[in-house]
Amino acid sequence: MIQKLLFVCAASLVLLSPAGGAKVAPFDGPRAAPPKLIVQLVLDQLRADYPARYGAQWTAGLRRLMTEGAHFTNARYPFAGTATCPGHASIGTGTVPAVHGMALNEWWDRQTRRRTPCTSDPDVTGMGFTKPVTSGYSARWQMAQTFAERLRASQPAGAGRVVSLSLKARSAIALAGHTGDAVVWMDPSGTFATSSAYGHPAWLAEYLKANPIERAVAESWTRARPAPAYQGTDAGIGERPPSGWTPRFPHALSNGAVADGTFYDRWQRSPLSDAYLGQMAIAAIDALGLGRSDGTDYLAVSFSALDLVGHKFGPRSHEVQDVLIRADETIGRLLDHLDATVGRANYVLALTSDHGVGEVPETPGVPGGRLPRGAVTTIIEDTLDKTWGDGTYVDHELYTEVYLTAASLTRLMKEPATLAKLKTGIEALPSVLRVMSGADMARERGSDDPMMRAVLLSYYPGRSGDLMLLLREHHTASTDAASHGTYYDYDRRVPVMLFGSPFKAGTYAVPVSPLDIPATWSRLTGVALDRPHGRSLDAAVK
Repeated sequence: MIQKLLFVCAASLVLLSPAGGAKVAPFDGPRAAPPKLIVQLVLDQLRADYPARYGAQWTAGLRRLMTEGAHFTNARYPFAGTATCPGHASIGTGTVPAVHGMALNEWWDRQTRRRTPCTSDPDVTGMGFTKPVTSGYSARWQMAQTFAERLRASQPAGAGRVVSLSLKARSAIALAGHTGDAVVWMDPSGTFATSSAYGHPAWLAEYLKANPIERAVAESWTRARPAPAYQGTDAGIGERPPSGWTPRFPHALSNGAVADGTFYDRWQRSPLSDAYLGQMAIAAIDALGLGRSDGTDYLAVSFSALDLVGHKFGPRSHEVQDVLIRADETIGRLLDHLDATVGRANYVLALTSDHGVGEVPETPGVPGGRLPRGAVTTIIEDTLDKTWGDGTYVDHELYTEVYLTAASLTRLMKEPATLAKLKTGIEALPSVLRVMSGADMARERGSDDPMMRAVLLSYYPGRSGDLMLLLREHHTASTDAASHGTYYDYDRRVPVMLFGSPFKAGTYAVPVSPLDIPATWSRLTGVALDRPHGRSLDAAVK
């Protein structure tokens, strides 16, 4: 009952928040013919300041989007839980985690006593393209439909094909939704995979067989340009490279020309994975004739290398700069192919990110720090041992979310003084600014506190933790070099770029959100969104 009440409170706040807008009114003016193809690109972990900081190094696709497209420089997520699954689900649906339910990359399930990945689904069968896989994934936990699936359902069978590609299952699935013709991700075993929830495209199996990633097993990741072309130093302070790599280039992709788990992990953490996904997208355009049928098709590509590299090396590293240089080239090849096959006038494209990233806390001049793993659990157990007697009160600690045992949660909700004592103890930690509970979510509905409003838009009862920690600026609970997931602008602000004939080129400083992208697709196609939170980016629409 409490969880149901909290959900109603959190969901009702969605309609009140000025940070994303109210529901989108149907467009009743004259409408041009819908585009033949909608392309959604995501560069995982692309900070809003990267185009200004590193844009001079870009000469191809990213440069073209910045100069020929509409570049919104003041875009931010309205919610606080800035992670991959919440971000992609919001780009896909146009609403917030309090509505679509993908509040975290994973959450603690008290019944199974396991972490539940946001796209895990034991009721579907995983299908690998080049080798067997054991895990099944789908959008079963996504509580709102994506624009892509509503677009597909609005057209006759066979029209409106949906293709979504990524290294991460949660990225590909959250953009596509519950259905799709080709929804594909990289399995930990080293094969691209899908599941019985989606189509199993024969063209992709043929493409992967003809273009095995194992061809790169003897390669090393080297810089695309001479070292002086990069800002800063190669081996920056606080970098924490993956096992077997040093902070300095080059980075070998294998330990002995063997395609083992080490190779597949390193390959994904290199620009080669982005280039491969770009070529896979081109293969999909050709094999399915995307953009050349009677309907409107949807192609999503989420490039993951920037996130995988940024976590280990940080936002100032040569590695991050090199990933962006190569992503610029990859996107340039994709745009050239779209122009040649679909036609510049027949497709529209958006590029954004699911979240930004913080600085490496050890960076000189950055007043950062790290929350020691297990420190919060220790405080909770010690405090409640002294108050209630010896026992086990914490079920699980997941980054900045704490899940209490069912019995201790029930008792704690009846003892506000004990809850206040717990909060005070946790907030004494140097990295912790504030502690919020599920009870706070109900009590603070309609709050004017922007931080609380952002947390409410991220909160989904039963998935979010019982206690949620807001860290101080530039602090992290991660052991990686750099991370994200906070309320602060370096995590919430990302670029939004629109490209295509309906859009006026230019730089736009108006406050917007990535949630506005699906609303813009709705505006151009007339396909209504499920429960929209964003607004059409009409400032850039001709």
